[in-house]
Amino acid sequence: MKETRTRIRRKNGGVKKLVFFLILLFIVIQVFIRVILPASITFSRYVYRAIRNYYFNSKAFYFNSDRLSEDTAVYEADNWSGAEPYAVTINMNSRKNIEEVSKVNINYTIKYTCKVFKANGEEYGEDLIDFIIADTREDQYNEDEGISKTIFADNNISSFNFQFSLKQNKRLENDDYVFVTVTAESTSPYKKTLKGTFKITIGNPGMSYQIEDEAYSPYLNVIVTNTLNYYVVDQAFDGRIVGSTVNIQDYLSLSDENKAKCHSMRILLEFNPEEVVLDTTSLIYLENRDTDNVTYTQIESSGESYDYVNSIKFAIDAEESRVIKFYKKVAANDYSYPVSDSSEPPKVNVSVVEN
Repeated sequence: MKETRTRIRRKNGGVKKLVFFLILLFIVIQVFIRVILPASITFSRYVYRAIRNYYFNSKAFYFNSDRLSEDTAVYEADNWSGAEPYAVTINMNSRKNIEEVSKVNINYTIKYTCKVFKANGEEYGEDLIDFIIADTREDQYNEDEGISKTIFADNNISSFNFQFSLKQNKRLENDDYVFVTVTAESTSPYKKTLKGTFKITIGNPGMSYQIEDEAYSPYLNVIVTNTLNYYVVDQAFDGRIVGSTVNIQDYLSLSDENKAKCHSMRILLEFNPEEVVLDTTSLIYLENRDTDNVTYTQIESSGESYDYVNSIKFAIDAEESRVIKFYKKVAANDYSYPVSDSSEPPKVNVSVVEN
């Protein structure tokens, strides 16, 4: 009997060791799959890409973009009202730097996908968007062949743009978004693929804005658009009460005195004058410089303090766009908006204010 109990204990001990070994093996496999394997794949991909780019550089082959990358550049913006077309320009180049450029033409193709999602991430099941890329209508686009473009060796630059807008009688809600994927692939003399994703969200109904800029430009333009088609009464007149609305046709027939008692939209621009400086010859500044709509900050230079504008508020008419110029302290920087990192705010913050 005693010998039998000993055998049972040995048998149970062996089972426990086997179970413990299997558990340990499972943990090791999970660590390998989740940590070591992805890291090794990422490292291998990095090494492969570095070797390939070294080979391309040795052949003076350069294929680059300001908004696309080998790692899939990601752009997010919440500045679309949904009422007007939204456009993004993508610049391509065949340069390593100012002095080193490709000596041959580089042919490439553009392909895209465009999908529309609800705020909760559910894709819309209906066709809501008209999409145009590189001056080609959607009905002319071939998904297999894409669109052919060339970067010519005589200037080493090329560009294209995509634009989308809501179809007639269609609408999106706040926080709904359009998700666009753009792929540019060189076809000769070598193959290289660049990719970017663009998430454009409905964030400011009635107002949209963008910042147009490029590296080495001395200035940038902030373009603000008001898509509202009405005005709000601020002071009562002729039987109209405060808070009521006036359509564009009726507003245009008002006297200048009564027009001044209405507004469609008020915009506030806020910025750091140590990075961008408002063009004080602009009409927007001249109209508001002697009012509380402009604020200043002092900046020291050569032992002296100077006042610089750091915010300005102005009215914008219904269905109107305004262009505001800013000079850049560092011309080499590119302050275009949307930006590649959604956590990086625009250099000029644009918002709608009530008063």
